[in-house]
Amino acid sequence: MAWKSTALRCALASWFVSGCATYADVTAANPPSTAHNVDDTGTLDTRPVDAGAIVVATTSTPPHKPIQLLVHEGCRARINLVRSAPITFEGDVASGVREVEVEVEGPAGLVVGIEGAGTPLPLWSAVQLTPKVALQLPAGPARDGPAGVSGALFDIGGLAAAGFGNLIALPFSVPLALLTNSNDLFFFEAPSFKDGMFVDVVLDERAWGDEVARRAAPHAGVLEIEAKRQQRFAAFRDRLSAAAAPVSCAVDDTGHCQLRFTWPTSAMTVRFTGPTCPPIPKIADKNGKPVPAFSADEYYAPTAALPALPAPPKPQLLPVAHNPDERRGRGARATADAWSATTSRLDDPRKAFVRAKHRGAPNTPLSDATLVCQLKARGSFDVDGSSPDLVVRLAWGFDRDVVGVTFGEDSAWTTTFGVAHATILPGELVKISVVDVDAFVDDWIGMDIVTFEGTLPLRFKTRSFSAECRADD
Repeated sequence: MAWKSTALRCALASWFVSGCATYADVTAANPPSTAHNVDDTGTLDTRPVDAGAIVVATTSTPPHKPIQLLVHEGCRARINLVRSAPITFEGDVASGVREVEVEVEGPAGLVVGIEGAGTPLPLWSAVQLTPKVALQLPAGPARDGPAGVSGALFDIGGLAAAGFGNLIALPFSVPLALLTNSNDLFFFEAPSFKDGMFVDVVLDERAWGDEVARRAAPHAGVLEIEAKRQQRFAAFRDRLSAAAAPVSCAVDDTGHCQLRFTWPTSAMTVRFTGPTCPPIPKIADKNGKPVPAFSADEYYAPTAALPALPAPPKPQLLPVAHNPDERRGRGARATADAWSATTSRLDDPRKAFVRAKHRGAPNTPLSDATLVCQLKARGSFDVDGSSPDLVVRLAWGFDRDVVGVTFGEDSAWTTTFGVAHATILPGELVKISVVDVDAFVDDWIGMDIVTFEGTLPLRFKTRSFSAECRADD
């Protein structure tokens, strides 16, 4: 859907955060034991129970009482969540990170450690600061590579971040690269088509960069302010991460110990060690040799989920001004309308290509014409040197207004393909993408993009193929 500033702009949502969590909703790691070790008064029951039972509780506790997160019956321990509160930065809530306080109840000498999933310390990469503003960017830039072996579209944010790898020289000094760390800062218009390895993003690196610069130019001031804000937050997050350390405490003679720490994920792994924990049960393998029933990690490190944080606010979408000189995409829309009423493919593209001539004049549209192309592959694609099984995708337009057709498969070094009722306006980008289809592995051959200026033929050239497109009126 094209950008509609009046429809897509949204105000920042109001943000209210309570001082501490009052409820927990966590998933059971193992079914509850029939000999539960917490009675109705909240007192720990130290009766002998099944040493292997671990209970992750689902509770709804009044605000004045702690939240039971996890019970380890084998070690006769209980973990209560006292507080889980979001962390703020310059008055705004940071996404994914919280201040946590837990209380441990258990036998004296028990040592309890809080860890990440599979590592002593969790990753901090998910901790983000939602931007106050967001700019909608066009789809792209196009990449000379497949969409993926499964045909799934690359993450649009990932495509954009890759584009910022070679930072675009904007007509003002805004460190946009800083902002690509936030998935919410830029909104990306998804391309209109994906099929197998093909994605109809037709904007090349330069065209995409020029369009980004045009959209961002009116908002240079607010983007620069947000960029600096994100830079300050990145430094703040780095300090939190650097100050993080393995968290543990030992239960004293009172049967309690407390832990206070900053945690960047919703899950925490709790490791129990000490003489009060029972030995790991043994079983015999097929040779009769005793082996542990489960590893120490599985037995002593159950995982509990912290209460979810409030949803972050939405950024305000910056309006994108319409470009009155923009002609790209109009031809694609006209072609799509024509194709909806008739057949677009040619019955005999080889004859049409022979008939087709060079034609047109600069800045002259190609209107309702038969577009026919011939592609010649070169190089070595198969170990036996046989000709490739070519599948070709032809696409043109701009941003979301893109049309395209996939042609294949043709087992030959040269293949001819074409469509009727094609309209291409000067300035529109035309892309050809090629894949060699094999029994087990499909090989990406390459893609090329050219700009239609009004004259034909269109000529494409890469290391692995060359192509020419003509018009047969």
